[in-house]
Amino acid sequence: MDESNQTSISVNGVGISWDTSKADLRFFGIASTLFWNNPSLLRLLQPLEQELGKEMFNLLVSYSSSLGTDEDYNAMVTQFSDNFEEGFLLWGKAVSAAGWGIFELSQIDMQARSAEVIVRYPWELSMQAELPEEERWGCPFLQGKIIGIFTHALKTPCWAEQEMHYDIREPYVRFRIYAHEDTIYDKLEALRREQRAKYMN
Repeated sequence: MDESNQTSISVNGVGISWDTSKADLRFFGIASTLFWNNPSLLRLLQPLEQELGKEMFNLLVSYSSSLGTDEDYNAMVTQFSDNFEEGFLLWGKAVSAAGWGIFELSQIDMQARSAEVIVRYPWELSMQAELPEEERWGCPFLQGKIIGIFTHALKTPCWAEQEMHYDIREPYVRFRIYAHEDTIYDKLEALRREQRAKYMN
């Protein structure tokens, strides 16, 4: 093995490595790929949002993003910390090394099954910053992660309302999380039924 092709660093406790002989980038030891938010990811996602419509696109992305969050949650309470609040913030610090944003847990009430999370400089808002306001769709990827993680933490299906702030100097999204009888998948299926009914009429 030619060590001149190997490079690695640690950022916020996350190992990131490159093997340029194989064009191989690893984040947390998992094969990864780097894209520009704009134009690369924007040009990848915007046509899908335009084709599907905001509501369907957001639910699909949120649902897909929520899959596997049991691993995220278990990593928080078994590897980062045995305290959820501390573990969540350490997880947020880790994924901030991938450009996801800076995570704050501004409120949590386990008994009331509610919480509030603020993500500053989220990649999804950065990606959409130059779009006209009416063409923006929010942060469904981060929403799905938050819903999935807090569904595990609060031990009940949850929903997370998004409040987007596209301020050019300090963009952020606020998620208000609360127990909800419907899962993301339930909402997605309800929308599919609604759309099928429209086509049939």
